[in-house]
Amino acid sequence: MHTTYHKISARERDTAPRFYYKRTRSYTCFERIKQFFRLLIAFLFTQVGVCGLVALYMVMGAFLFASLEAESQMEQVGCSVTSGVFQYRAKKIAQKCHNSI
Repeated sequence: MHTTYHKISARERDTAPRFYYKRTRSYTCFERIKQFFRLLIAFLFTQVGVCGLVALYMVMGAFLFASLEAESQMEQVGCSVTSGVFQYRAKKIAQKCHNSI
């Protein structure tokens, strides 16, 4: 059984263009950005992208919750924001600066 395509030499294969139908085109900056966001949105709607978005949402929610509740927790304990650990760190930094002078 013979193949239906014609055989070409290695020299012809190396000199022939790889894609006859494809022409290189220069894209504008807007078109590149548009293509990037199109691919990004397409990726985000895959299963991997949705799992990543859920994980990011949970991490951001944890930080937001901690920042919102920190003030009320300090009031319940009876500390002000400027006392306790914050004041201790400020003293340590002041001592380091004083000792280096």
